[in-house]
Amino acid sequence: MIANAGFARFSPFSDLRDDEVEALVQVNATHVAYTIKTLSAQMLARKKKSAIIVTSSGMAAKPFAGHTAYAAAKSFASYMAEGLNFEFKGKIDVMSYQAGEVATKMLGRYVPDRRTITPERAAESCFRDLGLYSMTRGAFRHDIGNWFIDVLPIRIVNPFLFKMSKVILKKFRDREAKNKT
Repeated sequence: MIANAGFARFSPFSDLRDDEVEALVQVNATHVAYTIKTLSAQMLARKKKSAIIVTSSGMAAKPFAGHTAYAAAKSFASYMAEGLNFEFKGKIDVMSYQAGEVATKMLGRYVPDRRTITPERAAESCFRDLGLYSMTRGAFRHDIGNWFIDVLPIRIVNPFLFKMSKVILKKFRDREAKNKT
């Protein structure tokens, strides 16, 4: 089973609408938890070993300013996957897939670049690590990107991300207003 849920709204927390906060938590955390809860009993009862991949995000690694609600919800999903990997050991391999950017419709990019990978590469690298690790970032490109995030102090990363989130939100709100007219 692949618990692949994603809703992103990068914004200063105080600028998020209530419905956006709810969607961030519901889609990225609550739905993942209840999907696993609903299916895990059946999976545990199987004679054959099963697997669950929880699509998380590299953003789950730290409390990133301007991405706080998204990062927290993805962190929840990652922690759940890694903990369940231990609880279900021998019956279900559970892995948190903390990918970076994948060239998809949701991201709005269809061609991979220096940060993004193709959906095919994302699946290939994820399945390669299933059963070996409780968490993977999959592609080398995403490992390198997260390595920089891990190495840079949060006091350096947060001002940049916070500023970027304001720019991203303005573009989104402008597009939203344009679509209403």
